Order: sequence, then C-alpha cells, then structure tokens
Amino acid sequence: MTSEAKFWTILNEIDNALAIIPSGELVFLDVREIEKFIKRKEHEQILEKLAKDFKLFEIKQKPDYKLEFNYGLLITDIESFREALNNAHIKHFGSLEMLVGENLLAVVDISADIFNKLQMTPSNKVIVPLLPSMVRFRELMPGDGINLRDRYCDFRWRALEYLKNNDYIKNFTIIDKYSLHRWEYEIEVLIDRIQFTKFYEKLMGVYKKRVKFPNKETESKTAATIPEPPTQKIEIVKGKLEVDGLGDGLKAIAQSMKETNEQKFPYKLPAGTKWEEITIKFVDDENVYIQVKQFKHTATFKEMGLVGRGKNPNPSELWTFLKVLAKVNGELAIKDAQVRDKYKKQKELLAKALQSYFSLDYDPFYPYRSSSEKQGNSYKIKMTLIPFPSDNSKNTVATEEDNDDFGVKEYLKEQAPQVNEE
Repeated sequence: MTSEAKFWTILNEIDNALAIIPSGELVFLDVREIEKFIKRKEHEQILEKLAKDFKLFEIKQKPDYKLEFNYGLLITDIESFREALNNAHIKHFGSLEMLVGENLLAVVDISADIFNKLQMTPSNKVIVPLLPSMVRFRELMPGDGINLRDRYCDFRWRALEYLKNNDYIKNFTIIDKYSLHRWEYEIEVLIDRIQFTKFYEKLMGVYKKRVKFPNKETESKTAATIPEPPTQKIEIVKGKLEVDGLGDGLKAIAQSMKETNEQKFPYKLPAGTKWEEITIKFVDDENVYIQVKQFKHTATFKEMGLVGRGKNPNPSELWTFLKVLAKVNGELAIKDAQVRDKYKKQKELLAKALQSYFSLDYDPFYPYRSSSEKQGNSYKIKMTLIPFPSDNSKNTVATEEDNDDFGVKEYLKEQAPQVNEE
C-alpha cells in the first residue's frame, strides 16, 4: 500500500466515525479496522503526524491494545480536516498505482523526456517540446491529423499538470509564446533533481509492472494492463507520419476522423485571427482559394459544408449567396422587404457555416444597420471576397513582382473607382 493510500485510509476512517458524532465531541477511531490494512507502527506514526504537523486534531486518548482499541480524537478545525480529506483523496486516486491506460502512458511519455534531458544538463531546468518529433506510444497518437496532434498535446499538457499537482516537478511554463501554433511550443520544467529521479525510478517500476507484454504471464492478475509500446517508433517528418506496422488500424482511424475534419479549414488559426484577415477567391463555380495570413488552401463547396440536398448534391443556396457577395465587393444593399428577409436567413446560415469552417466564434458580417464601420443598411461581410474572373477581364494574371497569389491587389484596384449610387 502506498503512503498516499495509507493517509487516505486513516482519514477516511476518521471521517466515517465523525459522521455519527455530535460536533465538539471526541471521535473514536477503532484501530482494529485500520490494522487490517496498515501495520500498527505505521498507523501510530501517521496519526501523530496528522496531529502534530498538520494540526488536524488532538489525540486525547490512545489504545492500550489490551482492553482499549480506540483512539479518542478531538477535531479542532473541521474545515481544515475536510480540506485534508479531499487532498488525500486526490493524491490517492491520482497516485501512480491508480493511473491506467492512456493516462499512465502520458505520464511515462513526458517524464521520459524530462529524464533524458536531465541526464545531459547539470541544471534544475530542462526544456521539452509539447509535440515531440518522435512518438513513443501509438495509443497517444495513433495517426497524423489536426485532431490527433491536438489530442496528443492535450495528453502531454495534462501529464505535466499531474506531475506538478503531485509535487513531482516544481513548475512548468511555456517559453515560446509567440509560435504560430501550440504544436511548436517548448516547455521549461523546473525540478528537484533528487526528488524527480526517485519519482522516475518509482514510475518505471509501476510501468513495467502494469504493462502487459505478449507471451508473458508474470503480471499481477488484478493489475490493470496497457498495450505494449511499439518496437518501432513513429516519426513525424515534414508534417507527415511515417509508421511501420499500423496497417489497417491507421486506415480505420483515418476513416473515423474523416467526417470530423472534412468541413474544417485544415490549419488551426492562431488566437486573435480576424475575419478581415481572410481572403476567399473563386477559381470556378465549385472551388475557391483561401488565404489566412500565411496559410493557403484550395477548397470545394463540399469541404466548406455548403452542399445542397440529393444523392449527387450541387452547391447550396449559401454557396450561391457567397458568390453573389463576391461579385458585389462583399456588400449587398436590398430595398425589397421580402427579398431582404430571404437574404437575412441566408446571411445567418452562411455566417454559422463560415464560423464552423474557420473555427471563429463571432459574426463574419457587419451589423445590417448603418454604423461607423459602413454606410447605409446592407449585408456586408468582413472578409475579402474575389469573384471568378469574367471572360472579358482585362488582366487576370498576377505578375511575379506582385507576389500576390490571389490577385487581391489587382482586384481591389479594379474595385476602387466604382461608386454605389443606390
């Protein structure tokens, strides 16, 4: 039994006895129940520590182990006792021995990175990546993709929080806050070398005991088991995953992730991205080029979720509405009330579709009424929309000197002299 489990057992027994005792009276703790799990010498030391060091109670009576088997405890501060009870619960059920499956693998994964760096430096600080270039356990990242990378980063971040909350490390902080994406974050971890080394040795003991290896029958039958780590490592090379031995498993995962990713912009946009930084250019009736800062992507109406109904769906009315907005420089003023109501509904649905696709949580349209941001009542989108060039366009090719993949400069130059006289 771990020290965390022993503290939890004793405090829980006190709490059970406390439940039937009136406030302010002695709590009688029967040590015969405790000695079923904890040796006498140990439970005596723990009770003394809780009384003297933590000051949770006063020991008014001790057992003689002949006729009397009860401790008489006076709880001096019930709030402090409840707090200690909850902390003991957290430490016990969050102890290494209680970790299972992916949680244990995540703690082993980040701890191994810390320990490896620790071997090469005399400092009490080490730097580890949030997303390493090598993946130890395929259970944590069974394939490559936006969601799978985020999932792996979440595992490692929560593992660091676990280490800090249990005092296995002193602290951890992000040292590269200006990266384009959190996949590029590096974490500085502050440790006590002696304390962490002892913890790591204990962790490896738990890991070897809990992992179930093929053709081995030595594990405890009551211990929860986890799959064996892969004999071949998974390498991320230039954004692609190179793996041996995953086979059908990765295909199944890719299929399961398809629906999740198919209607999302393939790059996770940095925090603070604005609609005004997004440019969409129609290249034909069914495809667009999208540029958001340094991210560029070609998308179909299907990928953006703007699909009509039927077995072979055509672009939806929302796609048509987006094309119309592109042709009128992103702003549509409508005098007819009935037509305006129809476009209002389309505007609301298009806004939701764009918010979902780009994962931005606010309206891509300006308010309909005239404001400081625009003149007159109209539906005006915040993005830059560029229509498909007509056959009689004078010049639709951007020069190398422009360095403008989407022809934004040329389009805006053409649009600037136009005046809406409505």
